[in-house]
Amino acid sequence: RGRLQYRRERPSPRGFGGGVWSLAFAPDGRSLVVGCTNGSVLQFWTRDITRPRGVFKEHAWPVNAVAFSPEGGLLATASHDRSVHLLDAEWGREQIVLAGHSDWVRCLAFSPDSQTLASGGEDATIRLWDVAHGKEKAILLGHTASVRQIVFAPDGRTLTSASWDETVRVWDVTTGCQRMAFDWKIGRAHCLALAPDGMTAAAGGHDHSIVVWDVE
Repeated sequence: RGRLQYRRERPSPRGFGGGVWSLAFAPDGRSLVVGCTNGSVLQFWTRDITRPRGVFKEHAWPVNAVAFSPEGGLLATASHDRSVHLLDAEWGREQIVLAGHSDWVRCLAFSPDSQTLASGGEDATIRLWDVAHGKEKAILLGHTASVRQIVFAPDGRTLTSASWDETVRVWDVTTGCQRMAFDWKIGRAHCLALAPDGMTAAAGGHDHSIVVWDVE
């Protein structure tokens, strides 16, 4: 018979430069990264969450999103300051600053092969970046309001986005063209998730509802 285990909360630090805006665990689960209001990025060992192992002052404004590459070598950070930074995930050394958005950058997603980074934001655009060279590959146009979440399909060929324009859109990563757009009548789309097999998607909206659909 199964048993439900209750675990006490681990001791955790407080302060975080005015507030916590974003969180991400490393793919191996060994570290946790925190993006703060004051633009700093803190990294903790998961086994000792009481004090940071590294503090990186990367941005001038709040850090809206942090994301590890699937292979774990890179950390991406996005901010109100309209920039995306790529860092060495182990030591926090800055490698590349990606500039192109004209307003706050809200969300990030790495492709499954870690070769492409997608960013979306208040300027209603999604930008695809070549991670190895730090160059912009494509700008995905179609949304008319803030892009709040982006998710790659497991095969890396499509990207799905959720926006405050009340739509969820699916994009072809190779061509940069929009494949389809959904208006699920849930108001502003705040969040989005794709099942690990890529066959089911879910979005949460401003009208307090969640819609779940078959991708095919």
